[in-house]
Amino acid sequence: MSTISDPVSAPPAHAAQSGYRTLWRWHFYAGLFVMPLLLVLAITGTIYCFQPQIEPLLYPHRLVVAPAATPRLPVDTLLARARAALPPDASGASQHWTLAQVVAQMRDLGVRDGYDIVLPATPDGVYTVSYFPPDPKAERTVYIDQYSGAVLKDIRYDDYGAVSQAISYGTSLHMGRYFGLANQLICAAISLGLGALAVTGFVMWWLRRPARAKGASMLAAPSRERAAPPLRAWKTGLVLLGIVFPLMGATLVAVWLFDRAAFRRA
Repeated sequence: MSTISDPVSAPPAHAAQSGYRTLWRWHFYAGLFVMPLLLVLAITGTIYCFQPQIEPLLYPHRLVVAPAATPRLPVDTLLARARAALPPDASGASQHWTLAQVVAQMRDLGVRDGYDIVLPATPDGVYTVSYFPPDPKAERTVYIDQYSGAVLKDIRYDDYGAVSQAISYGTSLHMGRYFGLANQLICAAISLGLGALAVTGFVMWWLRRPARAKGASMLAAPSRERAAPPLRAWKTGLVLLGIVFPLMGATLVAVWLFDRAAFRRA
């Protein structure tokens, strides 16, 4: 089945010049290199962004502790209990465990720096200490009772399931910390590749714009073939990506509105 194209959709003569072909090659190879790695970054980045929502689903029973109503024990007594092994079933004392005590407790557990502490936000909350070094196998997440200082759970890499272990490696790669400078250079190359895609794509679009002599806008890209497929699958995919990545979705909508307003495309 033949298709009928608008005459202005044919690329102008200069589109076949060596400069255009060179740009096309750069655009193609940049995309070939960037897209697989970008997909990995997108998946691991999405999981990392939604980690606060994922953790309560994986460990709901480890993020709460019953509020204590018993008289408060002396701080020295609580600290002595913490240093003596802090059994998980320690009965609920009452005084809130201080941040300084949590830091001292983590030092006793062998973690001295490079960790984050999330303070309990509710009376039944717990201290959550997260230690994520470059090597995922050394990761630890410690849940501490805010009243007694008891270590409710000390989760290490070996306690993860296969999916969680894969996520740990993906996050370390995504953050550019797994194998040091080389990891960071690869992430930088991906970012530069995205920049190359944007620049070469725009230049090729500019080179293929219709000539003013044909009555078309100088800034408009060639019109679509009249019998071109509707590309429903691509549009659906872009909508889904826009929902998962709101900033990307907002950018696509802004570009589409600008294209329609400035270039009057159908």
